[in-house]
Amino acid sequence: MKHLMKYLPSAAAAFAAMAPFAASSVSSAPSAPSAQSAASQPSGKSAPPMPPAPFAVVELFTSEGCSSCPPADKLLSDLAVEAESAGKPVFVLSFHVDYWNYLGWTDPFSRPEFTRRQQRYAQILDGRVYTPQMIVNGSEAFIGSQEATARRSIGIALEQSAGAAITLMPVRDAGGGLTVEYAVTGTQEGDLLNLAVVDQGISMPVKRGENKGRILKHENVVRVFRTVRLDAEGKGSVGLEATPPVPSVHAMIIAYAQKSGTLRTLGATRILSVF
Repeated sequence: MKHLMKYLPSAAAAFAAMAPFAASSVSSAPSAPSAQSAASQPSGKSAPPMPPAPFAVVELFTSEGCSSCPPADKLLSDLAVEAESAGKPVFVLSFHVDYWNYLGWTDPFSRPEFTRRQQRYAQILDGRVYTPQMIVNGSEAFIGSQEATARRSIGIALEQSAGAAITLMPVRDAGGGLTVEYAVTGTQEGDLLNLAVVDQGISMPVKRGENKGRILKHENVVRVFRTVRLDAEGKGSVGLEATPPVPSVHAMIIAYAQKSGTLRTLGATRILSVF
C-alpha cells in the first residue's frame, strides 16, 4: 500500500523564521499542593502514589484540508479504542495544523501553535514537516497512516520504564472556571509539562477543499494546549478552560512531561470527565 503525505511548503524557511519554542509557548509554573502518581485518574481525586509505569504518547499532526489524512485519523481512533479496551497506557492526541487551510477548507480545529509544535519536532527529529505525521513519545516520527510502524513503535514504548510520575487534581472556581493542580516527580528543573484538553468522538462534514463531501471522524482532538516549564519542586497549577466549551461527555485531560531540549517524553497520565 502506498502511503501518501503532504509537505509544508518552504519548511526550511519556516524553521529559520521560528521564534524559540520556549518563548512562544512555555510559562513559568506557580506552586501547588504535593501529589505523586502515574496512573489514569478520575475527576476530582488524586490517585495514591505509584511508581512510574510504561506508557506511549502518540501525537498525530493532521488536517481536514489534507486528502492523505483520513486514514491516519482512522488509525489514531483505532489505537485509542484498542488501548482503552485492553487497559493499556496509550495516550493519543490529534493536533490539527493550519498550513493547509488555504486549499479551500479552513479546518475548525487547526491552530498556528500546533503548526509551531510540529516545526519544533522537525528541528529536533528528521527535519520534515508534513501531514499526516505521527510521533511516539517525542522521539520517533513517521507517516501517520503507517499502521505497522505505529504499532511497532507503541509496542517498544510500552516495554520501557517511565522516568516521571504525574498527578493531576482538577479544581473548579466559584465562576465555574477549571484549574488543574499538578505534581511531577522524576523530572529536572526546566523540563516541560504539557496539558491538553481533548475532544473525543468528533464527526465533521467537510464542504470544500480536498475532502469535499466527506464526513471526517476524529478522536482526541486537542482543543486547549498549555505547556509549563517545571521548577525544582515540579508542582504548580494551570488554567485549562476550553473556548468554546467541550461537552463533558467528550472531554478528557492528557498530561505528559518532556525534556526541554529533546522533547523526549518522560511520563504521562490523564483525567476523564472533568467538565
